[in-house]
Amino acid sequence: MSTLARLLRLRLLLEEMSRMDLEKLGRHASRIDRAREKESDLASANRRGAFSLVVGSSDRQAGGNDNDGAAELPDLTAKETWMAAMTDGEIAARRQSGLDTLAQALAKQMEPAREEMFERHKERQQAETAVQNESAIRAVHLERARQRALDDWFAAMRCRRQRMESRRSSGS
Repeated sequence: MSTLARLLRLRLLLEEMSRMDLEKLGRHASRIDRAREKESDLASANRRGAFSLVVGSSDRQAGGNDNDGAAELPDLTAKETWMAAMTDGEIAARRQSGLDTLAQALAKQMEPAREEMFERHKERQQAETAVQNESAIRAVHLERARQRALDDWFAAMRCRRQRMESRRSSGS
């Protein structure tokens, strides 16, 4: 295996490694995006639930209740449920914020990885071109050597014929 062929193989492996690194970062970014969407949906659902509790509680209060002791118990439970829903929404929002930060950091890592992959791709293409050029030069040299051998054979045949003709003409 020639030096250029080994170089090409090395460049090919380096390009493959950088592509795999970029794909790994891409998969990680995809998982983070899905988690961000999930947390966003969860926060929205919790806030909607808390809002519907407030609306439902105000509807019940507007309807009125004759039993004062019984009316306070559902309001207290509604407030606790509302607080729990709002707290869950805030927790989900904080998780989403943390995931946003992580996604931004990962995006900063992906750009250099993408540039490295493209650089490795360019280096591999250059090595391929060098191998192809070397192969073409080798083919030209081989063809020239074959042509020289053929020319030498014809020259030898012509010399032989001339010698034979000169012997015939001098011997007659």
